[in-house]
Amino acid sequence: MPVAFYKEKQARRGTSERTFVQSIDISLAEIGVFGNTRARVGSLIDQAHTLS
Repeated sequence: MPVAFYKEKQARRGTSERTFVQSIDISLAEIGVFGNTRARVGSLIDQAHTLS
């Protein structure tokens, strides 16, 4: 997501846009999708993306 989205989200919370990093969070569902996708990728592809 673009940084502007998080800056706007922080402004809606009534705090400074400069602290937009505080509004960035990763849900457990996103972590699960990442883990599931990584488990399905072959080891050669995984190594190629990890090393580059």
